[in-house]
Amino acid sequence: MKKMMSLLVVAMMFLGLTFAQTGNFRGNRAKGGNYRQDRGKMMIGTNAPIRDEIIKLHEKIKTEFSDLMAKNRIAIEKLQLKIKSNNITIKEEMLKSSPSWSKVKSLMKTNEKIHAEIANIKIDEKITILKSLTPEERKLLGSRYLHHKRKGNSKRARKGGRR
Repeated sequence: MKKMMSLLVVAMMFLGLTFAQTGNFRGNRAKGGNYRQDRGKMMIGTNAPIRDEIIKLHEKIKTEFSDLMAKNRIAIEKLQLKIKSNNITIKEEMLKSSPSWSKVKSLMKTNEKIHAEIANIKIDEKITILKSLTPEERKLLGSRYLHHKRKGNSKRARKGGRR
Protein backbone atom coordinates (compact mmCIF):
# COMPACT_ATOMS: atom_id res chain seq x y z
CA MET A 1 0.00 0.00 0.00
CA LYS A 2 2.84 2.37 0.87
CA LYS A 3 4.51 1.61 -2.45
CA MET A 4 1.33 2.45 -4.33
CA MET A 5 0.94 5.74 -2.46
CA SER A 6 4.56 6.74 -3.03
CA LEU A 7 4.26 5.79 -6.72
CA LEU A 8 1.10 7.89 -6.98
CA VAL A 9 2.81 10.88 -5.30
CA VAL A 10 5.81 10.60 -7.65
CA ALA A 11 3.52 10.39 -10.68
CA MET A 12 1.56 13.45 -9.56
CA MET A 13 4.77 15.41 -9.00
CA PHE A 14 6.00 14.41 -12.46
CA LEU A 15 2.75 15.57 -14.05
CA GLY A 16 2.83 18.80 -12.08
CA LEU A 17 6.38 19.57 -13.18
CA THR A 18 5.53 18.74 -16.78
CA PHE A 19 2.61 21.17 -16.82
CA ALA A 20 4.60 23.82 -14.92
CA GLN A 21 7.22 23.88 -17.68
CA THR A 22 4.65 24.63 -20.38
CA GLY A 23 3.20 27.62 -18.54
CA ASN A 24 -0.32 26.22 -18.12
CA PHE A 25 -2.35 23.10 -18.73
CA ARG A 26 -2.98 23.96 -22.39
CA GLY A 27 0.73 23.99 -23.13
CA ASN A 28 1.75 27.28 -24.74
CA ARG A 29 4.92 25.82 -26.23
CA ALA A 30 3.44 26.21 -29.69
CA LYS A 31 3.11 29.95 -29.08
CA GLY A 32 6.80 30.37 -28.32
CA GLY A 33 7.25 29.82 -24.60
CA ASN A 34 7.24 33.42 -23.31
CA TYR A 35 4.09 34.35 -25.19
CA ARG A 36 2.64 36.44 -22.34
CA GLN A 37 5.76 38.61 -22.11
CA ASP A 38 5.72 39.39 -25.84
CA ARG A 39 1.96 39.85 -26.01
CA GLY A 40 1.89 43.61 -26.59
CA LYS A 41 4.83 43.55 -28.98
CA MET A 42 3.67 40.76 -31.25
CA MET A 43 2.07 42.06 -34.43
CA ILE A 44 0.88 39.13 -36.43
CA GLY A 45 1.00 39.65 -40.17
CA THR A 46 3.60 42.44 -40.20
CA ASN A 47 7.14 41.89 -41.37
CA ALA A 48 10.16 42.78 -39.25
CA PRO A 49 11.11 46.19 -40.77
CA ILE A 50 7.56 47.53 -40.50
CA ARG A 51 7.28 46.13 -36.98
CA ASP A 52 10.46 47.97 -35.99
CA GLU A 53 9.14 51.21 -37.51
CA ILE A 54 5.86 50.83 -35.62
CA ILE A 55 7.70 50.24 -32.34
CA LYS A 56 9.88 53.32 -32.97
CA LEU A 57 6.77 55.37 -33.75
CA HIS A 58 5.12 54.24 -30.51
CA GLU A 59 8.25 55.24 -28.59
CA LYS A 60 8.25 58.65 -30.34
CA ILE A 61 4.62 59.19 -29.38
CA LYS A 62 5.31 58.21 -25.77
CA THR A 63 8.20 60.68 -25.49
CA GLU A 64 6.52 63.60 -27.27
CA PHE A 65 3.15 63.32 -25.57
CA SER A 66 4.14 62.05 -22.13
CA ASP A 67 2.92 65.28 -20.49
CA LEU A 68 -0.45 65.12 -22.23
CA MET A 69 -0.84 61.43 -21.41
CA ALA A 70 0.08 62.00 -17.75
CA LYS A 71 -2.38 64.92 -17.45
CA ASN A 72 -5.14 62.86 -19.06
CA ARG A 73 -4.34 59.86 -16.88
CA ILE A 74 -4.75 61.99 -13.75
CA ALA A 75 -8.04 63.42 -15.02
CA ILE A 76 -9.33 59.93 -15.86
CA GLU A 77 -8.32 58.61 -12.44
CA LYS A 78 -10.25 61.44 -10.75
CA LEU A 79 -13.31 60.63 -12.83
CA GLN A 80 -12.99 56.93 -12.03
CA LEU A 81 -12.90 57.79 -8.33
CA LYS A 82 -16.18 59.68 -8.77
CA ILE A 83 -17.67 56.58 -10.43
CA LYS A 84 -16.51 54.40 -7.55
CA SER A 85 -17.97 56.74 -4.94
CA ASN A 86 -21.25 56.84 -6.89
CA ASN A 87 -21.28 53.04 -7.01
CA ILE A 88 -20.76 52.87 -3.25
CA THR A 89 -23.63 55.31 -2.74
CA ILE A 90 -25.82 53.20 -5.03
CA LYS A 91 -24.99 50.06 -3.05
CA GLU A 92 -25.74 51.82 0.24
CA GLU A 93 -29.05 53.05 -1.15
CA MET A 94 -29.96 49.57 -2.38
CA LEU A 95 -29.28 48.07 1.04
CA LYS A 96 -31.91 50.30 2.64
CA SER A 97 -35.32 48.82 3.36
CA SER A 98 -36.96 51.27 0.96
CA PRO A 99 -34.41 52.58 -1.54
CA SER A 100 -35.03 55.80 -3.40
CA TRP A 101 -35.15 54.76 -7.04
CA SER A 102 -34.92 58.34 -8.27
CA LYS A 103 -31.62 58.75 -6.41
CA VAL A 104 -30.30 55.46 -7.82
CA LYS A 105 -31.31 56.46 -11.36
CA SER A 106 -29.71 59.88 -11.05
CA LEU A 107 -26.47 58.35 -9.79
CA MET A 108 -26.48 55.88 -12.66
CA LYS A 109 -27.02 58.71 -15.15
CA THR A 110 -24.12 60.66 -13.67
CA ASN A 111 -21.96 57.54 -14.02
CA GLU A 112 -22.94 57.35 -17.70
CA LYS A 113 -21.95 61.00 -18.17
CA ILE A 114 -18.63 60.39 -16.45
CA HIS A 115 -17.95 57.39 -18.70
CA ALA A 116 -18.67 59.60 -21.70
CA GLU A 117 -16.22 62.21 -20.37
CA ILE A 118 -13.54 59.54 -20.01
CA ALA A 119 -14.13 58.37 -23.58
CA ASN A 120 -13.94 61.97 -24.84
CA ILE A 121 -10.63 62.52 -23.05
CA LYS A 122 -9.17 59.37 -24.63
CA ILE A 123 -10.45 60.25 -28.10
CA ASP A 124 -9.18 63.84 -27.85
CA GLU A 125 -5.75 62.52 -26.86
CA LYS A 126 -5.64 60.16 -29.81
CA ILE A 127 -6.81 62.83 -32.25
CA THR A 128 -4.16 65.25 -30.95
CA ILE A 129 -1.50 62.61 -31.48
CA LEU A 130 -2.76 61.71 -34.96
CA LYS A 131 -2.83 65.38 -36.04
CA SER A 132 0.84 65.74 -35.13
CA LEU A 133 1.91 62.77 -37.27
CA THR A 134 2.85 62.88 -40.92
CA PRO A 135 0.59 61.08 -43.42
CA GLU A 136 3.16 58.28 -43.74
CA GLU A 137 3.27 57.82 -39.98
CA ARG A 138 -0.53 57.81 -39.81
CA LYS A 139 -0.65 55.15 -42.51
CA LEU A 140 1.97 53.12 -40.66
CA LEU A 141 0.03 53.37 -37.42
CA GLY A 142 -3.17 52.36 -39.17
CA SER A 143 -6.80 53.08 -38.51
CA ARG A 144 -6.83 50.73 -35.51
CA TYR A 145 -5.06 53.34 -33.38
CA LEU A 146 -8.16 55.48 -33.04
CA HIS A 147 -10.50 52.62 -32.24
CA HIS A 148 -10.87 51.15 -28.78
CA LYS A 149 -9.39 47.75 -28.12
CA ARG A 150 -11.85 44.96 -27.56
CA LYS A 151 -12.03 43.39 -24.15
CA GLY A 152 -11.60 39.70 -23.59
CA ASN A 153 -10.45 36.97 -25.86
CA SER A 154 -13.65 35.03 -26.35
CA LYS A 155 -15.17 34.28 -29.74
CA ARG A 156 -18.01 36.67 -28.96
CA ALA A 157 -15.55 39.52 -28.21
CA ARG A 158 -13.59 38.87 -31.42
CA LYS A 159 -16.79 38.94 -33.47
CA GLY A 160 -18.00 42.17 -31.88
CA GLY A 161 -20.36 40.97 -29.19
CA ARG A 162 -23.79 39.40 -29.43
CA ARG A 163 -25.63 39.32 -32.70
